[in-house]
Amino acid sequence: MFPPTTTGANGPCTAQLENIAVYEGTLNTRIYLPENPARSKWTNTATTNELDEAVIVNNDDTVAPNYAADYAYDRCSGLTIKNATTTAEPGHQLSTVGLYKVECGGDQFAFKFLAVRQGLIFSIRKLDENTVEVTCSTIYADSNYDPIAAIFTLYVDDDPIATDTPQRTTEDSYTWISTSTFKTAYSSSSTYQCGQTFGQPTEIEDPNVAMNAPTFNQFSLGGNISRNFYGKFVVKAELYQRCDGCCQSRSTCAVVVTTRNGGRFLIHESFCDDNKCKMTVISASGMSSKWKLLNEKQVLRSKIGDFVDAGNGVPFLQRKSDCRETCKRMMNLP
Repeated sequence: MFPPTTTGANGPCTAQLENIAVYEGTLNTRIYLPENPARSKWTNTATTNELDEAVIVNNDDTVAPNYAADYAYDRCSGLTIKNATTTAEPGHQLSTVGLYKVECGGDQFAFKFLAVRQGLIFSIRKLDENTVEVTCSTIYADSNYDPIAAIFTLYVDDDPIATDTPQRTTEDSYTWISTSTFKTAYSSSSTYQCGQTFGQPTEIEDPNVAMNAPTFNQFSLGGNISRNFYGKFVVKAELYQRCDGCCQSRSTCAVVVTTRNGGRFLIHESFCDDNKCKMTVISASGMSSKWKLLNEKQVLRSKIGDFVDAGNGVPFLQRKSDCRETCKRMMNLP
């Protein structure tokens, strides 16, 4: 797969740069802006320090030494963001998510760079005989300047039914949570799914900022209230942990289960809130490299639904939960 690229220069620095959204950990995002013949200045107001502009390139075709680990530059092609990071990792000065500004040939441009944590968070529960509730969530990094909102769409049997643009809330110092809850007609034969895109920048502070909605689409696994999915037998369970600021008071644990047909699914409490525990199940194919494997075991007779029940502390689809030692309970299943 080729690295993502934002294109477009028709003359000396006459580009309309675009807002970009990628998954966290995406490598080598290229911002195509050739200098012909002018030189340019590139800055980033990063989410890790929104009080200062980091000068990446200062009219000299060279990345500043402090930021060489995060960027590469070529005057014939433009800037390359080496890694989409949401925090200032060891050996790095900033996150690469932020508001970028370019001064070139007397012109000024600005664009947003967003990073999305892998996997759209999705849950489904039956409210009564006629109604089902579907919850869609995403966690992403975006600056406070000219904010860009997540947009969710509910699909029933692949048909779009409803769309919502929720108010985002703070996940930690660098990332946001957006959550939409939909209620729709219940059918035991229907499959429910969430899709997520982004909107245009709002609350504009920089008049030069690009006004496009970033090109980004992600979809959840389809869910069926009949529990056919949750009835899949598990043959292997792996315990993972990550600690990168997503839960300030503790690290986050998760269990990856492998089913008999080879499917791998990540089960975890996504919001780090012991008063609102709800296990979510997403595909493990897009797991961030920040998840570290701690332990694994063979599973003889438990199903995906058993792991969800154990994580919640009560049977699946019930309301009250005990979130203590969620992963320990899941890993103790036979």
